[in-house]
Amino acid sequence: MKFFDLHCDTATVMCAKKNDFSDTSMHISEKGLEKYEKAYQLCAVFTADGQGGSGFDYFCEVMDYFLPVAAKVKNLVPIVAAEGGRCIDGKVDNINILKDKYGLRVFGLVHNGKNELACGGATDNGRGLTETGKDAVRRCEELGIVPDCSHLSDAGFDDLVNICKKPFIATHSNCRSIYDKLRNLTDDQLKEIFRRKGIVGLNLFPDIICDDPHITDLLKHAEKMLELGGEDCIAMGGDLDGIVSVPRDFKDVSSYTDIRKMFADAFSDEIAEKIMYKNAARFFGAE
Repeated sequence: MKFFDLHCDTATVMCAKKNDFSDTSMHISEKGLEKYEKAYQLCAVFTADGQGGSGFDYFCEVMDYFLPVAAKVKNLVPIVAAEGGRCIDGKVDNINILKDKYGLRVFGLVHNGKNELACGGATDNGRGLTETGKDAVRRCEELGIVPDCSHLSDAGFDDLVNICKKPFIATHSNCRSIYDKLRNLTDDQLKEIFRRKGIVGLNLFPDIICDDPHITDLLKHAEKMLELGGEDCIAMGGDLDGIVSVPRDFKDVSSYTDIRKMFADAFSDEIAEKIMYKNAARFFGAE
């Protein structure tokens, strides 16, 4: 089995711990990946919105540590992403450097707070992108870097709709109509992403699935996305190593085989393969 996941915090945690993929306490480890022929994983550097010092230097520190470690895992294909626009220190030209130096592919503008680029929904859902944030989105599109709307305020989402000429994505968000959390996307937002042929990664974070979730509760979010026309746009964005708790009956990355079977039983084998691999692989040109 191959899988393609749109968000994990493994790089950030691994750099902090100075460990590697032999550490089975991580959600993503070499042992957990043994089941898979190939694992394509977006690996985000999380830069806190209010982080002191240089967010740019911190991003480089994490990737300089993580990428050589990841290169030793033969069936892992790490794809570089940014979670939090503090990583550019308010300087749009730093996006070019991160692209050239690390191959940055996905750019999340904010976490739950606010920074030089944008406001997160948990802080002020009515405030969107700053002028620097708008310039950053334009620069990303020029460079072939995909803007990520996960964590962004609703006003920020509307700004992306107005600015972006190409598809944008939500790397790790669920459905607000299923579970009313600002971290989730409204039906209209989901339909807009699907209309643009972007992708949305289903998130395993219990706090945005339902109260006390079992892994099967993720089906409700997938089913709603299918109803909204997302068959070719749904993926996984598990948030592994970025979440403290997981849904019941989920262990670690090895459980993605169980999730694939769950989707196949509930929908079809074809749809399960699209969610677990094909949709994201097509979007990122990995097929």
